[in-house]
Amino acid sequence: MIDFDFDFKIKINKMGKRLFYTIFITLIISININAQAQKWTLNKCIEYAYENNIQIKQNKLSNQLNVLEIEQLKANRLPSLNASDNQSFNWGRK
Repeated sequence: MIDFDFDFKIKINKMGKRLFYTIFITLIISININAQAQKWTLNKCIEYAYENNIQIKQNKLSNQLNVLEIEQLKANRLPSLNASDNQSFNWGRK
C-alpha cells in the first residue's frame, strides 16, 4: 500500500512536469510567432530611430528651455509696481 502511494506521487509529479514543459514551450512559440508577425519598412525604421534618438530629444528639451528663458527675459523687462501701507493705533494712558 505504501508503494502505491509513492508510485502515485511520482506519476503526478511527472505529469506536472510534463504539463509545465508543454505550457512553457507553447508560450515561447506563441511569443516568437507574434514577434515575427511585425514587419519593419524603411520608413518605419527611420521613424523609430527619429523618435528614440537621444540627441534629438536633448535638442527638443534645449529648445523648450530656451523658449522659457526668452519668456522670462521678456517678463523682466516689464516695469514692476510695489506698494505698501502701514497704520497703527495706540490706546492707552499717557
